[in-house]
Formats: sequence, C-alpha cells, structure tokens
Amino acid sequence: MSEDELKKLKELADRDEAIEKMKAQASLKTLKQFLEERDQVIEVYVPFPVDAKFRVKRPLMRECLQISDKEGRDYDRALLYLILRGGDESVTEEMASKLSDEEVTIFLGAINFLSQKKPSGAAQPSNVST
Repeated sequence: MSEDELKKLKELADRDEAIEKMKAQASLKTLKQFLEERDQVIEVYVPFPVDAKFRVKRPLMRECLQISDKEGRDYDRALLYLILRGGDESVTEEMASKLSDEEVTIFLGAINFLSQKKPSGAAQPSNVST
C-alpha cells in the first residue's frame, strides 16, 4: 500500500471515530425541537484575550455549502463570519477579515466548547473546526 493510500485510510478512520464520538453525545430530538433550536440566537463567552460575550447563531446548511469550497483558515474565518452574522446583522465580512488567525481559533474554540457542554435540549452552535 502506498503512503498516500495509508494516509487516506487514516483520515477515514479518524473521521469515522469523530462521527462516532459525536453520535454518542447527540441527544434525541423531535423535528419541532430541531427547528426551534436551529433558529435560536444564543450568547457565547469568548475567553481571554477577547474576554467578551457575543450573540451567535448556527448557520444553515445552505450557508455552509456556500463556503464549502474554502479550505483551512479561509474556511474557519468564513464559518465564524456566518456564526457571528447570524447573531448580529451588523457584522461584515470585512470585520471578520480583520480578526487574526489566533482570534479566529479562540472564537471557534469557545463556540465548539459551548456546543460540547450544552445540556440536552438546549440550543447549540454547530461543531466547528479549529
């Protein structure tokens, strides 16, 4: 087996492991609950050095698909823009572009932490890559 094939197998195994972990943490919901939570704006605390609360909203699938061609930091920044814009319509792409890579990581980490810690039945932002 070539090194590329081994790498692809490892990536698939890692992805499957991550999906199983998310599946184990997922809560059972009705469609009504999902729709109510999907459209809910919530507050998230972003720790030092930002040290502030922000209103955020889970992006819709069609919004995520619009940025699916981006990779790495460009994807992270576009995703953060969607999440912040959902909670505050005054947020612009230009504003998001002024955040450093480290700040983007801090924001997304805080949002991801919140999504992992919310109790069952509470609104959760989508799991995001950091």
